[in-house]
Amino acid sequence: MKMSITKNRNLIRYVHYGIALVIVLICTMTACKKKEHAPLTHQQSTGSSNRLTITGFSPTYGIEGITHTITITGTNFSNTAADNIISTGITLPGIGPIVIHTTHASPTSLKADVYLPPGSGGNSATLSISVKGKPDVAMSPSIFTITKKGDPIITDVSPRSVMQKNHTSILL
Repeated sequence: MKMSITKNRNLIRYVHYGIALVIVLICTMTACKKKEHAPLTHQQSTGSSNRLTITGFSPTYGIEGITHTITITGTNFSNTAADNIISTGITLPGIGPIVIHTTHASPTSLKADVYLPPGSGGNSATLSISVKGKPDVAMSPSIFTITKKGDPIITDVSPRSVMQKNHTSILL
């Protein structure tokens, strides 16, 4: 009788191992199931050479109530000014989104006019650019800040670094 109880326990153990193995195999096969992927676009298949990018822009701030001209540098902009869509993503209550109009375009540089309405000061955002007919959206590496009329604007700090534990004056 002891022999058959031991054999039954071993048999039950092997059945449990078998069931666990079948579950692992089913999970593995399900996870490895071939998924449908969208075909690669020209940009994805050729690398980053056709990628839309923003490398910088100037000025990095604007004062509310004034129209500013912004120069944006990057890659793969459209030569047609109207095809380059620039946005801050800032929407003002009762006014709507801040609109940026591209006035000049080349593949590596854009000039755009933006009117910053009164009440827009205190907002900041990255710039984004898309080109009509292309799926990319480029985000600026820095932030565009809208200041209130009359607020001070810090354009430089000197010295740019100090030694730890040293007392120094900072010129703004």
